[in-house]
Amino acid sequence: MKLSRKLVMVSAAALMSVSPLAAPVVNSTVAQAATKKSSNTVHKTYGKNSKVTVTKGQNFVNENGKKTSKKAPKGGEYIIWDVKEFDGEVYYSIQTDLKYWIPAVNTKGSVQYKTGSTTVTLKTDGKKVVQTESSAKKTTKKSDSKKETAKKSTKETSKKTAKSDKKEAKTTKKSESKADSKKESAKKSTKETSKKTAKSDKKEAKTTKKSESKSDSKKETAKKSTKETSKKTAKSDKKETKATKKSESKADSKKESAKKSAKETSKKTAKSDKKETKATKKSESKATSKKSTKKAIKPVKITATKKTPVVDKNGKKVKTYMGSKKYTIIGKGITVNGLGTKKIDGKTYYALQPDHYYVLASDFKTAK
Repeated sequence: MKLSRKLVMVSAAALMSVSPLAAPVVNSTVAQAATKKSSNTVHKTYGKNSKVTVTKGQNFVNENGKKTSKKAPKGGEYIIWDVKEFDGEVYYSIQTDLKYWIPAVNTKGSVQYKTGSTTVTLKTDGKKVVQTESSAKKTTKKSDSKKETAKKSTKETSKKTAKSDKKEAKTTKKSESKADSKKESAKKSTKETSKKTAKSDKKEAKTTKKSESKSDSKKETAKKSTKETSKKTAKSDKKETKATKKSESKADSKKESAKKSAKETSKKTAKSDKKETKATKKSESKATSKKSTKKAIKPVKITATKKTPVVDKNGKKVKTYMGSKKYTIIGKGITVNGLGTKKIDGKTYYALQPDHYYVLASDFKTAK
């Protein structure tokens, strides 16, 4: 009994001293936003595998971060050779001589470089920079001699320990198979997502090219339309100048005839004004004797800016004025006396004879 116990203890100690088999290489991928720490380190990329497209037109900067005269047009495609940080912002170099740099945030694409055993991937979409790091962990292998001693010791152990080992081996195999299946599914999903992103990038590039071609065609049509409109406007201007000359000559003849008629009507209106002033003086003298609060109306010289009719106190055209029908229209340029104002239907009228004859105030201006 003591011997068997010692054997069991020895076999258990041997099992504990045996290291596990070499574990597989594990790739750990950590996705994070690109950190904003100032660094003077320049990282060499994988060259032709690191390509980007400019999403915002701007000038390149030099290796000191100062603006240069060279421009990076929107939609321009470049191979990135180096990566560096200026004041906490990631910049890409488009040449191996480090002369021209562009902010990574204004590009779209993927850039890779290696620092030690870590591979860094920078992905940009024109708005932000996403940094992904991947590294491999290795485990040491024990010598084959230890494996053989472990096998010998396990054979000497009891049947119970062998059964437990079998059960544990089954569980470990199951867990390993599950882990492998998870890894394969993760790889498939990453491949599918990469394909989808590549397709979306191609579609976006096509749409941008189409939009640019449409904008160019619109510009050409706009230029043509402006030329045609300029020609039409030139023709219309010539026609308008001819028409204005004719209208001016007609207007001059009308002015001369209007002046003649105005002189005749002014003589007649002067006589009528004298009569009206006499009548108004009489009416004013009567009104002042009856009501002391009312003030005397001072006549204002007003000149007609256009032909305007004479109306009564209700705003209706009169049939006769100063004993004749032809004086019911005051001609343009005729000056008469305005004896106060009155509102009729919301409009202001000058009184030619208060409570009897009125003319629209907006058709007259005060004579100088």
